[in-house]
Amino acid sequence: MASSSSWPKAPPSIDLMPKLEEGLQALTVAQIESSNKDGICTQEPESEQEILCMVCQLIDLKLFFCNEDEEPFRMHLGPVKEILLKKMKCKMCYLIVKALEQSWTDMPIITQTGGMGALQRGEVFYISWKPGQPLITPEFAESMGSVHMNEIALRRCDGTTGDGAKAISIHVFCQLEEVKQGTSWMGIGGGVIGKEKFQPELRLLGDDAQLWDLEQLGHGRKRSSVCETSVMAKWYDECRNNHPECSRPRIVSEAIFETPEGQEVPEPKLPPGTRFIDVQKMRLVTAKNECEFVALSYVWGKPENENLQTKMHNVVARGEDDGLRNWIFPKTIADGISLTAELGIKYLWVDSLCIIQDDDEKAIQIQNMDRIYGLASLVLVGAAGDDANMGLIGYKDSPRARDGQWIQRVHGVQLVVSSPPLRDVLAASKWSTRGWTFQEWYLARRALVFTDQQVYYICSSLSFSEDLYLESIPPVTTEALVTQKQTASALLHHLPTRDLPLTAESGWTEYQRLVESYTPRELTDESDTLLAISGLLNNLHRASRNRFLCGISIGLFHDALFWVPVSGTDFRTMSETRLYPTWSWAGWKGAVKYGVFPASQKSLVEQWIVQKLDDGVGILGTDLSDPYSEQFVVEEEAINTSEGPTAQDEEAETQLTWLGTFPPNYMDYCCLSFQAPAALLQISPGTIDNSASNADALVNLEGRYLGVAVLNSKVKEGIEVMRRQWDAYLCIAISISNERMPYTREKAYLQLPEVDEWVNVILLSTRGKFSFRAGVGQVSKWRWENYAKPEMKSILLG
Repeated sequence: MASSSSWPKAPPSIDLMPKLEEGLQALTVAQIESSNKDGICTQEPESEQEILCMVCQLIDLKLFFCNEDEEPFRMHLGPVKEILLKKMKCKMCYLIVKALEQSWTDMPIITQTGGMGALQRGEVFYISWKPGQPLITPEFAESMGSVHMNEIALRRCDGTTGDGAKAISIHVFCQLEEVKQGTSWMGIGGGVIGKEKFQPELRLLGDDAQLWDLEQLGHGRKRSSVCETSVMAKWYDECRNNHPECSRPRIVSEAIFETPEGQEVPEPKLPPGTRFIDVQKMRLVTAKNECEFVALSYVWGKPENENLQTKMHNVVARGEDDGLRNWIFPKTIADGISLTAELGIKYLWVDSLCIIQDDDEKAIQIQNMDRIYGLASLVLVGAAGDDANMGLIGYKDSPRARDGQWIQRVHGVQLVVSSPPLRDVLAASKWSTRGWTFQEWYLARRALVFTDQQVYYICSSLSFSEDLYLESIPPVTTEALVTQKQTASALLHHLPTRDLPLTAESGWTEYQRLVESYTPRELTDESDTLLAISGLLNNLHRASRNRFLCGISIGLFHDALFWVPVSGTDFRTMSETRLYPTWSWAGWKGAVKYGVFPASQKSLVEQWIVQKLDDGVGILGTDLSDPYSEQFVVEEEAINTSEGPTAQDEEAETQLTWLGTFPPNYMDYCCLSFQAPAALLQISPGTIDNSASNADALVNLEGRYLGVAVLNSKVKEGIEVMRRQWDAYLCIAISISNERMPYTREKAYLQLPEVDEWVNVILLSTRGKFSFRAGVGQVSKWRWENYAKPEMKSILLG
């Protein structure tokens, strides 16, 4: 259903509809078709002169940019269709169309309400016009009921930079109700439903601000095909000299818990043996902890260039003076070396060059990416292109093919369409889909981001960009971001905020956020799934003392097991050297989420025994209600399970303090051995309304409803193909909650009696002595005990 908000009634406005009717009588839909290609405006107005339509001639821009009245001024321009008709003859209409094209998924032309065809009376739909498709016919109007033309209004607003400069925001509305998006409706043949991605704006160019005695701050700036290195150096120096918030690394020191209270915590250190590129002497050198260095974040891709990698056979030669000078590197790396030198920084870190790719140290270096990117003074982000051959677009050696700015002179001053928020630019990039780049971006305290459109400088306090004059904005502290609910600055260009420093209490929330953000991303080598997030998990351990087992939080372990696939999941293809268990999200491809299952109040599993492939054993503490206790993992021992426990085994099981034999972030394959109540249940079709997660009703063997199950999609696919073999699962009870799943719409589930306790279960499929996760579910505790009749079973979950 369309979202809407009431249009403000108080501000003054100008209604120009009579002028519109008078000036547009001769225009036809055919003129739209002749000036559009696939519905996109591809040319600028024909004349260099200031040509405006009758409506836009009456716009007083000073009322938008210079008026200090508290009430926001607004002005109605008429239907979207008419503005489309005028865009090649009016420079203001042209700017409005360009702003709508980049901020809406499709051009919002018509609003239809009610009628026989509506899914529900009163719902609003936006029908996008496409060439060759009539905007509206009498027959269509009669069948659809009430049809309205969407209209455009301009409104004075504070620029999204929060700098005091005014901007013109563009709003689509119908019958005085602002509209943002529509509901797709299969009955509209060929109609496309528009949705606003972000607020479209027009800005005054700062070069013309002086004409009205305005400062340049916050106003637009012309871009060229390159961003001058002097500008980037100015951004970096301004931040380094005046932003105390950015001087601190975004990682936690490894000595934080060993430092006595009242003493200063030592700074985090680089991993031993870290190499850098000395860009002055063009050689590989061993790092010093206190050095200033730049790190490169880019899409490796598959460039056919052996020079991309440092290996055992060339590392010695690359360590000599000029040892790297005669190599031809992919363009992104070459640009990174050149730019680092121009910024006056001596050292650059690039993964493919600074890690020996065929040496045993590679795994150690990879697991310490938090200290590389977290300690880097600056991160260069190559967000354009699909591989390392693209270059840092916008740098002098890799100019942009086009600037992508739309500027027109209107009423004696130049107006420019505001750029999309950086989040939207990055969301459309290959870089943002890659698993490895997630922690590189998340850990950076300062970043120069090179996109197809422009270069951005982002730090923990604010941001700069080529298209806005922002250099004199004061920095924003982390505390202000939280208490004042501000973004880091312009147009939502900002690094992922940590908000306040992590504490033990916030560690579980942060863990869920990391997993949900990371799992939609892709990896070339599926076995890297935990390696590519290991730096973030290491940092989270240091911040919250939590630990991780195959990517699953050991704190609140019984809750962390209840991740749910967002859409399709599939078994992750593994290499022979690395496997992941099915009980971890790491064993499956695709996005997952938490929060579908409510927090549990009691664990039904007294002890989790962790069995490694080499028969090593660890024991998770019995009381998991305190997620940040040190009583997580005990000394590993070899338990002879075939002949029963020995005295040595029993002694190991009684130890409930961590002795350090499992690392804080253990990533190797292991099985869970435990005892839990279990019963055989069946599934039947159902739905769950939560981010497209599919669910089914759980019934006992007699068909009595007990609750709901969410199956892994690959397993569910097998059910549909082989129903008789897969419709029953061994369900093991893990914990008890006082609340039921809040998003469920399964009718039978809603018919269950309101009870105080619910049992959270994991569904298993079995192969010999091993069991594998098939899904998760929740059942009524009373029905579980009376209809499922569970029995205690020993489980080996792999």
